[in-house]
Amino acid sequence: MLKTNLPVLNISDRVLFPFSELKLEITDEKIKKSLDISEKYYNGYLLFVLSVAKDNLSKIGVVAKIITNLQMPNGNNKLTLKGVERVNIVNCNLTGDVCDATISKIDFPKINPVESIAMANKLKEIFEKYLENKKSLGNSI
Repeated sequence: MLKTNLPVLNISDRVLFPFSELKLEITDEKIKKSLDISEKYYNGYLLFVLSVAKDNLSKIGVVAKIITNLQMPNGNNKLTLKGVERVNIVNCNLTGDVCDATISKIDFPKINPVESIAMANKLKEIFEKYLENKKSLGNSI
């Protein structure tokens, strides 16, 4: 099992999924340091982690690629991330203000194509019921 290290971007109120994009405005100096390290030493890759509670990281994160990182006149950074893949977090090390995580690839079980289609149909059915019960929807759900 291949293990590697990445700087951690620990966010408590946003979720990033593989193959999706997320836009953030960053004000925290510790996070800006992680972004800088990511761009200088990891080709813009970092580990996006949803913190479950303060100082308590989850066991799974998403490898993310920094698409844009714009420094704004007010000192904030406008950031666009793209989720790459879900990974296991083996351990986390805090060095100064930057958290560095050792990660490993998740081995997902093989799914029978017939089962895959059945699961997709069931998910579609559940989502359609959700939409029927939702009074109004904006641009995002």
